Amino acid sequence: MTALHDRDGVASFGALTDAGVRPIDLGRAVAAGAVLRPYRGVYLLPDAWAPLAAASRLGGTVSHSTAGRFHGFELLSADPVHHVTVPRGRKKDALAGVRIHRRDLGRGEVIAGQPVTSAERTCLDCFRHLPLRDAVALGDSALRKQRVTRDQLIGAARDLKGAGSAAARAAAALLDPKSESVLESAGRVEMHLAGLPAPETQVVVRTPLGPRRLDFLFREAGVGVETDGFETHGLTRAALLSDCERHNGYTLSGLLVLRFGFEHVVRMPEFFTGTIRLALDLAGSLREIPQCTHCGGLAITRAA
Repeated sequence: MTALHDRDGVASFGALTDAGVRPIDLGRAVAAGAVLRPYRGVYLLPDAWAPLAAASRLGGTVSHSTAGRFHGFELLSADPVHHVTVPRGRKKDALAGVRIHRRDLGRGEVIAGQPVTSAERTCLDCFRHLPLRDAVALGDSALRKQRVTRDQLIGAARDLKGAGSAAARAAAALLDPKSESVLESAGRVEMHLAGLPAPETQVVVRTPLGPRRLDFLFREAGVGVETDGFETHGLTRAALLSDCERHNGYTLSGLLVLRFGFEHVVRMPEFFTGTIRLALDLAGSLREIPQCTHCGGLAITRAA
């Protein structure tokens, strides 16, 4: 499986098929034991995934964002090092490209049959050590994959003690199971950090051109926000036409909808949040947007 070797021994189903791997060949490799599928949509080469070899050499467990890759959790940005957790009393030499964490893992915190932390422990470790934006993005991805629940992570974070426990609780409190991408998660965190009011997420809007779904809605101001990743919105003519129709519908409904790309949200957060703040200041509360009793979406009325 050259495609898996090229991706450090672990990749998603989508990444492999995009690289030209046929699903039937992938299935045969799994059946033969040449490729492991630890979770739906996640494939790895047991002998080629470097973190497993590092964990074996150190007598530890793959953890943090490296374990997140094993679980298939999406990361906002790639982590250049592998993370391995070893027991506190174990003395081991450092390995190039490996960050060693020292902690005694309890029962249920390690996957049976694999030296990898559980989904819950992986999220908590990332909440402790990653920047808030990255931590929430990973946590939302874990919720999308239904490997953990929001209440589960909030409760577990509440019981944490020691370094990073406050950061973990802050990340858990911002999780949203409705978030559909790491970009949406990052945008929501940036709005929070900028002190903007919390928007509604994934809101169905009934427009003259049919129902549409907004990433974020500031209901009182009649302002919407869309965060558009290139993979979803920039690859095909059909995607372009769909975006045009969606935003024409918003305009005809009287909504002011702002659009931002990955670079705006992740690399230009001040521009992202500043533009939203300006739109909210300009819009005020001029539009009344009641709930639609028929479809549960929004019945949009034009501004007077």
